[in-house]
Amino acid sequence: MMGDKMSKMSKIVEFALDKKNSEYFEDAEKAKEHLQKRSLEEDEPYKLPKRIYHSKAEIRDMFGCQMLTFKGAEEAESLVIYLHGEIYVNEIMNVHVAFCDKLAKKANACVYHNIARIPQHLLGWG
Repeated sequence: MMGDKMSKMSKIVEFALDKKNSEYFEDAEKAKEHLQKRSLEEDEPYKLPKRIYHSKAEIRDMFGCQMLTFKGAEEAESLVIYLHGEIYVNEIMNVHVAFCDKLAKKANACVYHNIARIPQHLLGWG
């Protein structure tokens, strides 16, 4: 933790992650149960949260996986590949979606975020 140098949004995200994930951070058996539950949930396609977007947000099938894309302008000047922390443990949260949306708009960029699947070796299945 960087103390006072963290932005308010960083503090909110850190707090949310601590609250949401505390039950399996310290218990290996609960962590394994969580990963198994997530692997079943991943069979369902991800749906973009309903909200007002500042960029053109959509879900695309690319490179054999689902990708969230946020395009700040028709002629985006930059490309950003964004991977949130815990990408293989938890799916993207609304705060991540909001961040990608704002980043695309403010940076006039196209932001890509992979809807990651849990690597099977973490579950002991592959």
